[in-house]
Amino acid sequence: MSKVIKLAKPVNHIANVSDKVISYMSDPELKKVINEQIDRARHQAYQEGYARGSHEARDKEQKRFAGATSLISTVTDQMNSYIDSLHKEIEREIVLLISSLCESVIRRELSCPKELSAVIVDSVKKLGEQKRGIILHLHPNAAHYFEKIIAELQKQSVDLTQLHVEIDQSVGDGGCLIQTDTSVIDARVDNILRETRQKIEELIRWELPPAPQQ
Repeated sequence: MSKVIKLAKPVNHIANVSDKVISYMSDPELKKVINEQIDRARHQAYQEGYARGSHEARDKEQKRFAGATSLISTVTDQMNSYIDSLHKEIEREIVLLISSLCESVIRRELSCPKELSAVIVDSVKKLGEQKRGIILHLHPNAAHYFEKIIAELQKQSVDLTQLHVEIDQSVGDGGCLIQTDTSVIDARVDNILRETRQKIEELIRWELPPAPQQ
């Protein structure tokens, strides 16, 4: 069974009210106000969305920038470490090269009687007043030109009466070892070369520019 709905007002009254509403909504001033409110709401929503999006974009860019900065810092540290290592390696190679050249020159020069005599004289002078009971250790090869060495020592006014010579294989060709009762002067070739190498290393460290700082 159908249900009958009774209206509080007649249909023609409802139509009249509807017409009034439509007429009211069609008013230009009202439309202007409504459109302004819509535009204001749209603008506010856009600004809020833009601000939120801008903040998120800014945070994203900051994170990307921080990541790039960290990467650059890491690469820079690695490059500085490599340069410092390379600098030290070059320094070692220079020391080895110069030391090798000096060793060749020193061994060649000390193989001459005159140069070996100069080393002996210089060593004897270091004894000061302790010139009694001197034992001079020489390499067997020095025996071939021992007379020349003695002649050079006499020129330098070395008191040969206080000098006793012993042939010693451990001294090394071109060097000498001088002993007294109270002191020892080590002028063996290996010792001379070691002192020369130390001086070269000190000179290289002084002359070369410092390694880059991190």
